Amino acid sequence: MSVHVVWFKRDLRAADHPPLSAAAARGAVLPLYIAEPAYWQLPDTSGRQWQATAEALRDLREDLARCGQPLVVRQGDAVAVLEAIRLRHGIAALWSHELRWARTVRLLNPKGFLGLALTHPLAWALLALALAPGALTIGALALVLAARLLLAQGVDAALGVPGGWRRWAWLPLRDLFSAAVWAAAFWPGQVVWGEHRYRLGADGRMVETPRAP
Repeated sequence: MSVHVVWFKRDLRAADHPPLSAAAARGAVLPLYIAEPAYWQLPDTSGRQWQATAEALRDLREDLARCGQPLVVRQGDAVAVLEAIRLRHGIAALWSHELRWARTVRLLNPKGFLGLALTHPLAWALLALALAPGALTIGALALVLAARLLLAQGVDAALGVPGGWRRWAWLPLRDLFSAAVWAAAFWPGQVVWGEHRYRLGADGRMVETPRAP
C-alpha cells in the first residue's frame, strides 16, 4: 500500500501543519521523525537540546495518537531509513520542510548559510573532479570519502548504533542530497500545499499565488 510520508524535522507539531493536512487528504499517512546520529554529534547541538526535542516528540506523539495516527521514530541515516520505508510501504510522496527550512535559514542568517558550503565537501570534490580530472582531484575525492567513512564509524561506535557497509554505502547519496538542498535554497521557486500554491522569492519569503482558472 502506498503511503504519504510526513517527515517531521524541526516543526514538531500536529496543529497548523499544512503538509500533514495535505497528505492526510490524499490517503494513508506515515508521520516520521528520524534521529540522525551525525546531526546530534555536531558542535552546536547539546544534551539539553535533545531533551527539549524529546519532550516535543512526546507531545507530538500524543497529539497524533488522538487523531488515530501513530508517530514513527527511527534512528539512523535519513537516506537509509527512507529507503527502508520505501521498500516496505512504497512512498507516493515525501512531504518535507527541508527546502523551505533551508530558504528560511538563508533569509535569517545569509552569511552563516553561505558558510554551510564547507559542510558539503563531497559535492565540491566531485565538482572539482568534473572540471579538472586528474590525480590531484581523484586523491581529494578519495580523501573526502575516507574521512566521511571514518566519521560515520566513530559516530556509530559512540552511540552504539549498528553500522556496516550496507548502511554506510548510503552516506554519499545522503551528503549529495543535502548539498542539493543547500544549493536549491538559493533559487526561487514554488511550493504547493494542497490547494494552495506559494511563490518563493529571492529573499525566501513565501507569497501565496492564485491558481490559473
